[in-house]
Amino acid sequence: MCIDGQEDMKDDARPFGKKFHPYTGDVYKKVPVVSGPDGSALQFPLDPSVYYPPLEPPKPGVKWGDGRAPDGNWYMEVDDQQIQYWQGVGKRKTACAIVRIVKGNGQFIVNGRDAIQFFNNYPIWWLKACEPLSALSEKNSFDIIAKSFGGGVSGQAGAIRLALARAMQEYNFNWRPLLKKAKYLTRDWRMVEPKKTGHDENHFGVIPPRLNLDPAGNQRENRSAMGAAHPRSGSPGLLDRPEPADQLKGPRTGAVPGHALVGSSGSAQNAQTLCAKLLAISRAPLQLADVVLTIAALLSAVCAVCAVSKLVDLGWIDREVSTLSLSLACPLITIISYVAPSGMVLDAVRLLKANQLPVVVFKLQAACNVLSIAYGLQISNAAVLMTNMFGLACQVLFLAGDHYASVDSQWLFFALKISVLIDVGILCASSYVPMNILGQCITVCNVGLYSCPLMNMGNLLRTRNSSALPAFMVGINVLNNALWSLYALLIEDMVVLVPSLLGYCCSFFQIMLILWCRHLLPFDLSFLLTFFARKKPDASPELDHEEGLL
Repeated sequence: MCIDGQEDMKDDARPFGKKFHPYTGDVYKKVPVVSGPDGSALQFPLDPSVYYPPLEPPKPGVKWGDGRAPDGNWYMEVDDQQIQYWQGVGKRKTACAIVRIVKGNGQFIVNGRDAIQFFNNYPIWWLKACEPLSALSEKNSFDIIAKSFGGGVSGQAGAIRLALARAMQEYNFNWRPLLKKAKYLTRDWRMVEPKKTGHDENHFGVIPPRLNLDPAGNQRENRSAMGAAHPRSGSPGLLDRPEPADQLKGPRTGAVPGHALVGSSGSAQNAQTLCAKLLAISRAPLQLADVVLTIAALLSAVCAVCAVSKLVDLGWIDREVSTLSLSLACPLITIISYVAPSGMVLDAVRLLKANQLPVVVFKLQAACNVLSIAYGLQISNAAVLMTNMFGLACQVLFLAGDHYASVDSQWLFFALKISVLIDVGILCASSYVPMNILGQCITVCNVGLYSCPLMNMGNLLRTRNSSALPAFMVGINVLNNALWSLYALLIEDMVVLVPSLLGYCCSFFQIMLILWCRHLLPFDLSFLLTFFARKKPDASPELDHEEGLL
């Protein structure tokens, strides 16, 4: 480049890069400038109608680049009219929101939708989002127009809340002390801490178990991990300290010793631990009495069904009338048990929240219905066949509701998969599976079905909260299995009897748990906590050393 006759490249320089072309355009203070719009040379000072004016500091009260007009206010154009609005930006978790408020009658719009619909008819999120405006009794004086993105619906509600409070202080700065004191202008920085890879907890880095080696590579004895006291302290070792299970005595005496609740990982050690637990229970008199009473209650429930069948055999009750009555009552009670989860499914579809639906129960019940339909076809029993066909239809509807609430896509694949599984299952089970194997499969599915509510029994026993066991549905299951067991005894059908009797025992045990949680059971079931003790994290030398010093 040549400027005023001066060369910026030497004559003996080797050529490199792109070919050099000398600049012949306009220059102002030794700086190349662009020519005018019409190709003419620039005239100074610059024409403000052609070039933007230089940036100047904003007026007092006006911020840089926030979209305000020169008078310091925000305006939007609606029907060729300039309408003033006030704006705020807020964040929560990974969500962000921009809120504008205008004078209005209380409308609340989020992303072009009504806020109630946007928050899935969940009032807590709606109230959380518009709380700053409602707290000052100004909800019906403004219209809220919000745009949110990122994160989930709950996080977006928190972001809208912060943005709304900031927009309100832009409208009336006298509201700021009230909003500030109520923490509406404070960013909520709480977030779920990420899982630590290789550790058991999110917030605490639990050191994984490893060998304690000396510099020579030989394993040293870890006194703290073995339960001995630290050599420089008078505190007891890890295993010498009282276990939490020792505190589970409550109002009763003779609790299970804490050393029986310590689990291990190996199969042989698990067997020894189970024997230790049973031995510990046998040494506690009251615990042993509770075990005996629990078993006696279950046996009494089974004997009650068998006693009715025995009365029929003795002729005290007419067999034909009993069989006919049960053939009508059993399908009716079963149909009621099939329809019982309808309210739960309808709520999940309405709120688009499928996390509370027992999908595993629906699938197991559908498998039981398919196998029972095949069995009903083999024995030509209309009561078994029609009842399970109705139950299978209910389970398909429940699974469709779960699919709508959770995914709501790929309906063709969902329908094809359900149809193929049902048709192939009924065809194969009714045509190629022997009756004895079919009966065993039905038994396994029924035991799994009625044992599903007991998967979280450890937490139920610790909290003594039976909300996970709906009393109405459990009662229907008890009556349903009792009637089917009695009907199977009368018609002498073992394929129907075994799964019904096992399901009856599981359902009756759930009734006992509900009564125990409500303090209505005459004996105690807390001895079951022995088999659901939480495993303690493996101790490390560093942690034991610190505990010993404390």
